[in-house]
Amino acid sequence: MLIGFSPGGGADVVARSLTPRLVETLGQQIVVENRAGANGLIAAELAAKAAPDGYTLLVAPGNYAFAPAMSAKLPFDMANAFGAFFKAEIAKWTRVVQKAGIRTD
Repeated sequence: MLIGFSPGGGADVVARSLTPRLVETLGQQIVVENRAGANGLIAAELAAKAAPDGYTLLVAPGNYAFAPAMSAKLPFDMANAFGAFFKAEIAKWTRVVQKAGIRTD
């Protein structure tokens, strides 16, 4: 299981909390490997270029969907590199502004 962020972060915590149940369900051991850097694209590239044998999992937060728009050239085809997936968590957003409010001028 590849995680594109450092240990202890949100993606890591979610992945490690899912791992015991995945081990039980799949009947396979899972090695969690953090490959932080490039906003998660280092791990994504490793997963994209791994053998398509079903043994490589990538924990990818929603911001991966924006990667093609944020980078002139990705080292893999984001749209076609990955297969089936599931949603592991729903992020909640909080917006904070100054007491004076938002300026529109």
